[in-house]
Amino acid sequence: MPNLDPKTAMVARRLLNEKARTDFYTFQRVMHPHASSHAYVDAVHLRAICWKLQQMVDTDLNRLAVAIPPRHFKSYLISIAFPAFILGLDPSYEIICASYGFDLADPLARACRQMMMSDRYAEIFPATKLSSKTPPAQFLRTTAGGYRFTTTTSGAMTGLGADMLIYDDPLKAGDAGSQAARDAAWEWVENAPSRITLGKGQIILPMQRLHADDPIGRLKDKGSWDLLELPAQFALPARVQIGPDQFKDFKPGELLFSARFTQAILKERRDEIGERAFNAQYLQAPAPPGGRLFRLEQFQRFNLSSNNKKSQYEAILMSIDPGVSSAPSGDPTAMTIWGVRGLNVYLLHAERGNWTHAQQVKKVQAYRSQCHCVLIERSHSGIVLSEGLNEAAPEPNNLMGFTPKLDKYVRAEAAAFAMEKGRIHLPHAAPWLPEFEKEIVVFPHGANDDYVDSMSQLFRQLDMGFPYTVPLKAYKPNTPQVKVTVY
Repeated sequence: MPNLDPKTAMVARRLLNEKARTDFYTFQRVMHPHASSHAYVDAVHLRAICWKLQQMVDTDLNRLAVAIPPRHFKSYLISIAFPAFILGLDPSYEIICASYGFDLADPLARACRQMMMSDRYAEIFPATKLSSKTPPAQFLRTTAGGYRFTTTTSGAMTGLGADMLIYDDPLKAGDAGSQAARDAAWEWVENAPSRITLGKGQIILPMQRLHADDPIGRLKDKGSWDLLELPAQFALPARVQIGPDQFKDFKPGELLFSARFTQAILKERRDEIGERAFNAQYLQAPAPPGGRLFRLEQFQRFNLSSNNKKSQYEAILMSIDPGVSSAPSGDPTAMTIWGVRGLNVYLLHAERGNWTHAQQVKKVQAYRSQCHCVLIERSHSGIVLSEGLNEAAPEPNNLMGFTPKLDKYVRAEAAAFAMEKGRIHLPHAAPWLPEFEKEIVVFPHGANDDYVDSMSQLFRQLDMGFPYTVPLKAYKPNTPQVKVTVY
């Protein structure tokens, strides 16, 4: 401690250690240099989280969910420092920490081990000792039989019980659109009581919001959970408790962590990930499923008559959502043709109809030679169409299959993000434009979504990458030397 004589410094250190034995806020602040190389930045939200965790020690609070943006120290507090603190108080405590993937869970386990093996930890909690001088980070055991066990939400815990379960980000951001992934993440939370030691049983769920139906979205209806929601910027007045009889009042527009996340940085993050993802992850306000995605005023416009030549674009791409029947009551086939320049994508043509197989082939063939790639949904009808196109003309070899893995609404979010970024250009006028616009602005509540499917699969594939044979400069290509034809 600077500016203190050795004796005074020793006394101050002893007093600080004594306070750290019972006060989690003090403990995590003292121990931060022993678990992280990053500078510690004190902030109101750290005190708010520490206060809730302290209640789990001092009161009967046993269900805590924390919704907070990424990079706000939640994992340090909840998955690193708090297990070390609990094992210091009771080295026989059994703790299981799970995250969506090993890449996330493993560094947290190693940081907790580093903290518990430090000399300062031994000063604060001399009775807590690890059972080995070189303990595996994934299974930190104490000599009293307690542990911090690391796993993933897809991993096994056969034979292990727990006094405390910590589910730190049980759902990956990229999987939030999958109903199956959300169900699997929720299953861990819902089945937690079966893994908990009788008579104790504490569960902590810290995460950034990702979807209205994510685990926190589901548990909001359960009154037994204490929920601490901390948006990066407050939309409404809010009072947050940070200690006994201590509160912080936030005004509308006030930032949660202004020392790190300024208005400029938040704007940058909004621009990077899009408004919908930003609202969920940073404002803890995911849009309810089924909300309208597309607004005509957010599309850019261009003059089609002076921008309709192949030479004006890096690549011309056709995207087809094949119908299964020519009957008027069946889903029609929809095809859209796009020109790409840099990150900007221009709609050059849109057409749909209840066509027979022969008509489908004829329609596509009329434009196929002008396109660098023809993207076709890999469904039964799509495979039949692709086979018919290859029979009609094996060259050019430019057919590519698209396998939809997410539901329609989630797939369409890729196009909505491009729209928000000002990358999608629609013509000022075209004979087919009113029908296209009418469908997309009412999605997902309209009678048809074929144009949306055609558009969304194109932008999903742009995100995933077209083969090197498609000459795109700004979009990252797929694996090298892959043939375009995937059927």
